[in-house]
Amino acid sequence: MATDATVLLTGFPGFLGSALLPRLLARGEGPVACLVQPHHRETAEQRLSAVLDAGRERTETSERSGESADLPPVRLVEGDITEPDLGLGGTRASLLGVDTVYHFAAVYHLAVERAVGEAVNVDGTRHVLDFATDAGVDRFHYVSTCYSGSEAKAHGFSRGMKPTTGEQTTGVGLPDIPTF
Repeated sequence: MATDATVLLTGFPGFLGSALLPRLLARGEGPVACLVQPHHRETAEQRLSAVLDAGRERTETSERSGESADLPPVRLVEGDITEPDLGLGGTRASLLGVDTVYHFAAVYHLAVERAVGEAVNVDGTRHVLDFATDAGVDRFHYVSTCYSGSEAKAHGFSRGMKPTTGEQTTGVGLPDIPTF
């Protein structure tokens, strides 16, 4: 089996995960395991190939200038954040050396059914946090680009809204959403 990963990335081959992976590799973070749903495996393989090809080009340029720039290994691990233990089954043991998690997997559609959004964004995040706790992860990076709940007035983000004290708002005129 490939070198045990020290970084776990969720949300690959999605937009944010695909943007982060080359940056992680360029900084020398890794080995990296990308948690990929089985039905996204083909897309993930194509994106990973493109990322690695671009990285090799940068490596060749660096080597010509006298720098050493080997890319850390990356492997795709099939799983699903909506399942306990991330749906890893027998591959879970190979990820127990992970010390850093970048959790980008989420449903970002505003019109998603509540049950789907909750299964992915709430339960899925809980499952990733459970994994991180069990693995003894040192750093956990969570990114959400869509939903943000805060007390808009407390942060000065009313944008024409006039929330009462303690009212939860998004600050951008959207209906109240729960904060966790």
